Amino acid sequence: LGSALRLLADHGVVRQLSAGAPPVPHVRLTATPERIRRDLDAQERGAELHFLRSLWRLGGGERVYRGAELSWRELAHAAGGRADAQQLLDSLQREGFLAWQDASAGEGIQVLNHKTPFNRLPIEWRAIDARKHGDENKLQRMQGYAYQERCRRGYLLRYFGDPAAMDECGACDNCLQAAPESTGSRKLSLAPAGADPPKSGRAERRVSQDPVNRGLAGPALALYEQLRRIRAEVAARAGLPAYFVLTDAALRELAERSPLTPEEMLDVRGIGAKTLEKYGLPFLNALREHAGESPAVEASMPAHSTTRTASPSTETRRPPSEAESALYAELRSLRGEIARGESVPAYCVFPDKTLIELARLRPRSEAAFLDVPGVGPTKLEKYSERFLRVLRGDGAT
Repeated sequence: LGSALRLLADHGVVRQLSAGAPPVPHVRLTATPERIRRDLDAQERGAELHFLRSLWRLGGGERVYRGAELSWRELAHAAGGRADAQQLLDSLQREGFLAWQDASAGEGIQVLNHKTPFNRLPIEWRAIDARKHGDENKLQRMQGYAYQERCRRGYLLRYFGDPAAMDECGACDNCLQAAPESTGSRKLSLAPAGADPPKSGRAERRVSQDPVNRGLAGPALALYEQLRRIRAEVAARAGLPAYFVLTDAALRELAERSPLTPEEMLDVRGIGAKTLEKYGLPFLNALREHAGESPAVEASMPAHSTTRTASPSTETRRPPSEAESALYAELRSLRGEIARGESVPAYCVFPDKTLIELARLRPRSEAAFLDVPGVGPTKLEKYSERFLRVLRGDGAT
């Protein structure tokens, strides 16, 4: 009912009255501009013509055909006095140039237009349906965020279209609750899945609703869950967010392909030589144990010189140093400042992944800045000067 009344009010059919509010006349123009010029100009009725032109201006142009609420002060100023304004309103209404009503005392709904059939109102039903659908979709996304059992930061970034959104940030309430008790009394271990305590109901729901593991079932799903637990423990030991170790997509591919040698692990997208050397052993042992093979020894892991055909940006790099973390915080602050100034989401300036690479590589020239993954010619031209000031240590202003 409320929506219907607002729709009728927008088209000048009704209006809502409030108790105690001063009476405000509602004026609706009914004559066309051609008729007004023909009838009033020809008869040299300058006062009426001036009054109607004032109504047109005060009522917002063509919107006055839907009706406008105009104060007696405005009408009196247009007519030269309140008595003259009321006389002009009555006269022009009798001749069919306009329709007007004064507000009655009390509160309620006042009908302003008795004549126009509802099906003749210029209502844009498609626009209303589209707005309703958009509002419902936003409400569903808000509910999805409230009841989200996975990474909240990743959920927000994906909502705003960030292609580099992480699957685990290691900092929101869900990621912290899903991580092992690294700060508590339980000692970390890289034991097989069977040696771990059973998951809580919340954790089970989180894994089962994980969009990355859709399509996995049986042993592959159990292996994926085990690899996630190992990743959480490795990340906790290194003091890193989980996605710095391996992405969910890399874990899924490991669970699907079950590589049994370091060389086979290097064929998995997202695993580079440095990642394999630093974090690969516990994952490889879990994969070999799952396949019934004996564990690998640390000496079998390739040295950092091992190469593979892959873009450097796809490899998980070494943990950030304190200086890199501090620089990353400065870059995030600058990105937020630029985003607020341009009224755009922060990821439209640079996604988190690009800021991480900027902090690691610390380019000092425009050419080096352009080599960073996520930086193109357009963003180089728009943002490089301010970001390079921070990267060179010259300040962001």
